[in-house]
Amino acid sequence: MTSTLRRLLLTTVAVTLFVAPAATAQQPLMASLTANPEQPRLNESVALMATSTGSGLSPITNAWDLDGDGAFDDATGRTTKTVFLKDGTHVVRLQASQAVDGVIRTSVAEKTFVIGTPTPTPTATPTETATPEPTATAIPTAAPPTNAPPVARFDRECTRHGQLTLCGLTIAHQGAPKTISAAPSSDPDGQIVKYEWDLDGDGTFEQTTGTTPTVTHTFQPKPRRTIGPIVREWPVSVRVTDDQGAQATQSFTVSVKEPKCEQTVKLGAFTATGACLRDFGDHHRTSEPVTLNGIAIEPKAGQWVSLAKDRIATKNATVSMNAGGTFATLSTGAFEWTPSGTRLNGFTISPDAKVNGLKVTGLSGTSALSGSQFRAKVFVALPAQFGGATSGSPVTLGGVAKAAGADDAFSFSVPTAALGPIGLDRLVVSYNGINLWEIEAGINLPAPAAVDLTGKAGIRSSGKFAYGEAEAKFPGGLPLGGPIPVMLERIKFRIEVDPPESECVPATGRKPLYWPTELLGPRPSSVPAHVDHGHPTFALCGEVALTAGPSVLGKAAARLTAGLGWATYADRPWVLRAFGELELVEIPVAEARLSVHGDGYITAMGKFDWGIDGIVSLSGGINLEMLKTKFNASGRVDACIDAVDLCAGARAIVSSKGIAACLKIDLWLTDWTPGIGYEWGKAFPTPYFSGCDIGDYKVAISRPKAAAAQFTGAARTVDLKAGLPGTSLVIKGEGAPPKVVLTGPDGRTLQPPSDGKPSVVGQGYLLLEDTRTNTTQVLIEKPAAGRWAITPQLGSSTITEVLTADGLDKPDIRVKVARPGVLTYTAPKVAGQTITLVERGGTAGGELGKLTSDRGTLRWTPAQGAAEKRRIVALVEQDGVLREELDVASYRAPKAARPAPVKGLKVTKRGATWKRVQHAAAYTVTVKLRGGKTVVRNVKHPRLAIRGAKRVTVRAVSPSGITGPARSV
Repeated sequence: MTSTLRRLLLTTVAVTLFVAPAATAQQPLMASLTANPEQPRLNESVALMATSTGSGLSPITNAWDLDGDGAFDDATGRTTKTVFLKDGTHVVRLQASQAVDGVIRTSVAEKTFVIGTPTPTPTATPTETATPEPTATAIPTAAPPTNAPPVARFDRECTRHGQLTLCGLTIAHQGAPKTISAAPSSDPDGQIVKYEWDLDGDGTFEQTTGTTPTVTHTFQPKPRRTIGPIVREWPVSVRVTDDQGAQATQSFTVSVKEPKCEQTVKLGAFTATGACLRDFGDHHRTSEPVTLNGIAIEPKAGQWVSLAKDRIATKNATVSMNAGGTFATLSTGAFEWTPSGTRLNGFTISPDAKVNGLKVTGLSGTSALSGSQFRAKVFVALPAQFGGATSGSPVTLGGVAKAAGADDAFSFSVPTAALGPIGLDRLVVSYNGINLWEIEAGINLPAPAAVDLTGKAGIRSSGKFAYGEAEAKFPGGLPLGGPIPVMLERIKFRIEVDPPESECVPATGRKPLYWPTELLGPRPSSVPAHVDHGHPTFALCGEVALTAGPSVLGKAAARLTAGLGWATYADRPWVLRAFGELELVEIPVAEARLSVHGDGYITAMGKFDWGIDGIVSLSGGINLEMLKTKFNASGRVDACIDAVDLCAGARAIVSSKGIAACLKIDLWLTDWTPGIGYEWGKAFPTPYFSGCDIGDYKVAISRPKAAAAQFTGAARTVDLKAGLPGTSLVIKGEGAPPKVVLTGPDGRTLQPPSDGKPSVVGQGYLLLEDTRTNTTQVLIEKPAAGRWAITPQLGSSTITEVLTADGLDKPDIRVKVARPGVLTYTAPKVAGQTITLVERGGTAGGELGKLTSDRGTLRWTPAQGAAEKRRIVALVEQDGVLREELDVASYRAPKAARPAPVKGLKVTKRGATWKRVQHAAAYTVTVKLRGGKTVVRNVKHPRLAIRGAKRVTVRAVSPSGITGPARSV
């Protein structure tokens, strides 16, 4: 419904209410009654009936005075009965009442009854004469006429407007005198000698005007009851008395309206403007919004604003001022201002004052009129996510409201601030005229980036952080520092505060641990099923290009161009996550997930397909870990040796030195896993099984000896030592793989393929013929100790060389954790073998140390992360190449320690100093200056030079980004 239509409907209703009575004004209420019998005897019942007449628009109510005491409280209704118990004169009265147009009309009728035997008239005594004299007859006296009661009526103050009749009797304005007239009252057989008035509706006629039919009264609303609104309506009555003492009353309901409105009021140098400023004589008052030279005042909760030259006050109102294209809410509640020239003494702001969502921290200087507008200077603070830093200079409020444009948008500058771990400087904050504060600033990314760039951020008008974004490229790479080389080449991000779960922040809180079974196989029992991912306080989400890891072949081991997720936590180091395409030395890894922890721990997992055409191919999943100058990875893959068309499941081992696929070939005896190895940068991988559970190859038969044996047709022999888990023999031929039969000292015979196939798998052995390398390789599981004979078959190529490599036993490593940070171990030494212990958890990991003897104690500092169960894994290298990863123990890691509170904080005129906190990399300092200004600084040393500090708060920050408790002075 439009406001115009609503006003029209209200006008129509009002007109209807006032017009209707005009047609019935000529039918006054007249009370009358009848009695049966008309002349009752003593103790005889009398039936009384009201026969009153009125307008017919509303019912007539009847009240009876049966005992003649003047109070109509003996009976109600149209009929009643009474009995007279004494002789004498009795008066019965009836009061008839009828409501017409909100006015209660009354009329009174009465009837007089005389009870008892009248005095008899004496008769003449007859004489004794013959002719009697006539007897005298009594002549009856005429009864006095009955007095007709008066009629009470009000002047309804009606006027005609065209076809409309408007009446104002029932309307009174608060504080304004109103004259009420009962001049239309009359007495049909006499005159009215007294007018009495009940003006407060209490039933008592407390004011008498004699024969004057008018009264003048200033109405005020009645005080508020215990509960309920202020009373503004009650009945007003007049009682008229005629010259015979008969009375009549009439009533109407008065509605006390607020005083008449004014729109502009001068208050000395100030001017108040509003839709309705009501005049109460010595002051004006309004319950609607009012402006005072640019100060907007909006009363709340039914309260009003009192406006006088010496006092402007309210019990509850919101005070706001214009701020360019937006507004500032300065206070809510009670206030009392005293105008003094161009100033308002007592003008203050409340602690929750805001400029369109941004906190106002204090007034600066004197607030006063400037021309026709009131001006106030304040400091404006950024949200807590930015450290609460305030504008460098006070911002002026006031003036006429206008929409923000590109050239005159409300803006201010902030010298320094912080957004989580990101430092900000040279901030320019502008309001876009809708609901967003936009910030342009210099951005200082934290460690490990430690880089400066330019970006933007946004804050909603609710004061909540909206967004932040930046982009930068670094030709040649920017070092991120830390124990592992990480170079940032490009970064583009948006900023999220208290971020939800997303690809950027894949998990929060306690969740099942991500483990891609299709890539890495079944989750080991030592790997926890759930992990506490924590609740990040801050995140950068976007794109990143970086390199990581040690240099291999002159370039970084890992190169990544992917999505970015950089999250910070209150209880653990920050984590940089990237998800996309990863290049691990020469291996492209798809669907990779890379995590860089604040303490330098790097992990990754993903899918990969890699191989050298015609020789070997690997496909599957990989799980990578970087530790200082080395990296290693393991995974479950399918390996195919293309030359002999042999495929088998394998365990991939990738390190900073090369790659090996440890095949799980079913030789029916044990799980001995010979491998195919490749050293980074070589032209070809080793053309035969090597690495994993195979030691270094040694020449068993040289070319001259092989040629002589071939000429004579004699068998070649190779001696194998006892207790080997397996052995590998590589028999090289000239122009083709040699066709040979192997015979063991126990009489066991290994036959070559007879069906034209390049390989044969027998009980406990595998024989492969590789036409590309002209080799025949034989893998023997648990070979018999002693001399083995190699006998060439008819038509075999010439044997040029025979190499042998002993199989390696499974490493025997035993570890027991005494407490977090201390363990004992036993690990028999093996030539060429190096063992490194690492810890791996859901939120952290790192190197514990190398085992330098066959038994001992190892001490380490647990990696910073959540309190969680962590695995201890032994990385076994053979001759510098990773051979095996073994879970050897587990322990419950403690929660990452926060930096200690700052001690010795002192504030002087020149600034603040404090004692250095052990292991702190930086300090975040928040300084509140006099006048409401707040400054945020990130410093590396335990001191800050600044003047005028009112309160200083310092927090230590660890190298991994964990913030310590606040200490304030």
